[in-house]
Amino acid sequence: MKKPFIALLLVALILFAGCSDDFLTNPLDIESGSKTRAFSITCDPPEAAPGDTVRVTLDFYDPDPGGLAISWRLAQDYTFDIYGQLETEGRVIDLATIANIPNADIDEDGIGSQSFTFVVPEDAIIASNGTADQYPLDLPEEILALFEPANEGYLTKQEVQTLFDTVDPSVLDDDALAGLRTLSDFYACQVRLRASLSNAIQLDITKNLTIRYSSRFESPNVNHNPVIESVVMIAVHGALLDVDDDLSAYEADTTYVYHSDPSMIDTSPITIDDNYSYFLSISHDKEDYHSPSGTLLTEDCNYYWYYTRLDEGAEAESFLVDEEADGHGMGGYGHLVQVMPPTNPSLHRYRMFVVVRDFRLEWRTYNGTPGARFSEFPLEIN
Repeated sequence: MKKPFIALLLVALILFAGCSDDFLTNPLDIESGSKTRAFSITCDPPEAAPGDTVRVTLDFYDPDPGGLAISWRLAQDYTFDIYGQLETEGRVIDLATIANIPNADIDEDGIGSQSFTFVVPEDAIIASNGTADQYPLDLPEEILALFEPANEGYLTKQEVQTLFDTVDPSVLDDDALAGLRTLSDFYACQVRLRASLSNAIQLDITKNLTIRYSSRFESPNVNHNPVIESVVMIAVHGALLDVDDDLSAYEADTTYVYHSDPSMIDTSPITIDDNYSYFLSISHDKEDYHSPSGTLLTEDCNYYWYYTRLDEGAEAESFLVDEEADGHGMGGYGHLVQVMPPTNPSLHRYRMFVVVRDFRLEWRTYNGTPGARFSEFPLEIN
């Protein structure tokens, strides 16, 4: 692929395409048990082509599930203004009209999940205001030979759409496929999913989904949801340490409290020693991707930790603490979070929740949105 095409396309997409930073949600209030709170909305896959099927899953907490009502909308035309500030939602449809949405499953602790699938509309990109109206015509000859552009010097959005609707990747050589992969990465838009949870409060949760043809051409930039391999409890031999300390300088014991292979999990209660400091650490995959210049980069991730106590009359003291030793029930923290063991030496039971969201520096350029993974595990301490 020629570099001028990449550079011109980058300029066009910055001017015409929007992006979403819908990583952050409202603070989770599980500890007081008084409000509906969401953990995450996960789209699988986190980016899709028109006509693809996407599974959407909402994970949440609700203290009064009997009174909870959930409705879903899809904004097919979701954009920012050219300054990246004002969001606009258009072509909004009730998802219940195109998807079979079951009732949420909510357990005795108020932890709920709702999952359904829908098919991405075939006109999702061509009808979006978030894509550029024209694209530079500095394309490989193999691609230009597939159609006759109506305008000298650039392709219209309709011509690009027609190309992706009609081209057969199996008949193209390597150079042509490389060009189509690059074009497919940039020819993208976002749609916005909105879940409205109504009970004692009204809570709206949004998740943006990238629509592009990259997966059809096996682009190396296709994003996938993170895969969580394990969560370990680290018991460091040394008191009064925190997440800013170099834990590798100390002797430590590790216990798998979650693992993709269940046989690796130690289900025994963890015995607390006052001379130790305790941390939870998560391990998962990170994908490589390419910037428009061709530089190979590795995605970053944000982490959100939650918990709820399962014991009647459990103390309200902090359990997870940040580097300032302030208690929290959630936050955009690193893969490592500190556990502040309870002062009461009796058995304490918790339900732990963690959400991993990936992040790529080039998302504004590619109109990309984050992948996510939600997981939970039990934890017992005495």
